[in-house]
Amino acid sequence: MVVFCVLTAEYEGGTWEGHWSTPWHYVTDILFGAVPGIHIPWYDVIVLALLVMARRERGPIAKPIEKAIWTTIGTLLAWALYGALRGGSVMDMRLQLHTMIIMLLTALMQIKLLHKHEHYRLLGVTIVYAALFRFAMMFTFYITVMRSLTVPVATVTDHGDSMLFVTAIVAAIANAIHKRTRKSTWQAGGITLLMIWCIQINNRRLAYVSLAAAIIIIVILLWTGDFRRKLLRVAMKVVPLLLVYVAIGWSHPTGIFKPIASLQSVGDAKDPSTESRIVENIGLVTTLQENPLSGTGFGHKYTEVSADFSRGFAETFPQYRYIPHNSVLGLVAFTGAIGFAALWMIFPITAFFAARSYQYAKLPIDKTLSMVALCEVAIHTNQMWGDIGTLAIPGMVLISGAIAVAARVPIFTAAWSTGQSKSRRGNSKVASPTTSNPAAR
Repeated sequence: MVVFCVLTAEYEGGTWEGHWSTPWHYVTDILFGAVPGIHIPWYDVIVLALLVMARRERGPIAKPIEKAIWTTIGTLLAWALYGALRGGSVMDMRLQLHTMIIMLLTALMQIKLLHKHEHYRLLGVTIVYAALFRFAMMFTFYITVMRSLTVPVATVTDHGDSMLFVTAIVAAIANAIHKRTRKSTWQAGGITLLMIWCIQINNRRLAYVSLAAAIIIIVILLWTGDFRRKLLRVAMKVVPLLLVYVAIGWSHPTGIFKPIASLQSVGDAKDPSTESRIVENIGLVTTLQENPLSGTGFGHKYTEVSADFSRGFAETFPQYRYIPHNSVLGLVAFTGAIGFAALWMIFPITAFFAARSYQYAKLPIDKTLSMVALCEVAIHTNQMWGDIGTLAIPGMVLISGAIAVAARVPIFTAAWSTGQSKSRRGNSKVASPTTSNPAAR
């Protein structure tokens, strides 16, 4: 229920561009409204309460994931103290750190609460239903409001929905690939078409980049002899049509060819959005050069090399120099090489365990969970690179679920054991994927 509400909540400033209001905004007011007296969101209280209730682990987990979570939290707090000692703004640290820390605590809570295949299946179903709910809301807005506007809206909802739409596509496709039933295939096709429509209407170009990255990961995971031959046969039929589509859309990127316009703008240095990101990135690199090893610490602004693109933005969001669009370079600038290496490790470790679990997995549910978790790391980090991913609340819930999967599924699949560290000193008791899993061979 909490995951569904977070993924479908209407966040102020990013939904409907002020042209529409629905009762669903009360979900946001309740979940993220401040608790009287302590001034923290109710969502934080819910997470902490569930974490206390589930403090006893139910079965083994991949301990490196838990260690990485606490290492990341510790690093964030250490660099907050470092920034404060250097005269940083403690009030603005909350904006920089809150979502990241609560994301890690949400992951820890899910690791301790979700300990069966059925739990993770329900989590995946919840994510897909949340995406379908957002489709229903967007379609209603499109029919009743959007088509009658004299000035077209630039975007319909926020980046969090983009991450949700791509994740739903990946979940549906992964389920169809591993179940191999007619029902799952039709479901995947229908969900994909609906989510592509949402992505197109929402007009967020990062969604296409995330989707492309996820497709590449899926292809790599499936790159066996049989799949390679099937893919080549399909490619012989599809690629010529795709080339014609791109060739026409490149010079006429409108209508059904509008996705080509989004991809063009990503690599177009003359595009205003792209140009503003380049200027910001130069400022972040300049900030890092002042102290490459330890950064500025949190609570400090990055160095702005030009204000040409930020004048209007500064009026609506005066704290923008604490929260750069490029969250990855922002973290590097604020924490330096040492801090970033420590706090970033949660992502490659999650990706490692998800990929390892996929190679060992025999059950379709394990393969699906591992594939989606690995893709989610790419989706989330792409959002962090492209547009303030550290503040994307729906993304927080999605990546925390992926981290939880990476902690539990290696135990389900025997890709990791609690005695792994001891056995590796001698002869490992954990068989390699190429010997234990026929599918991996």
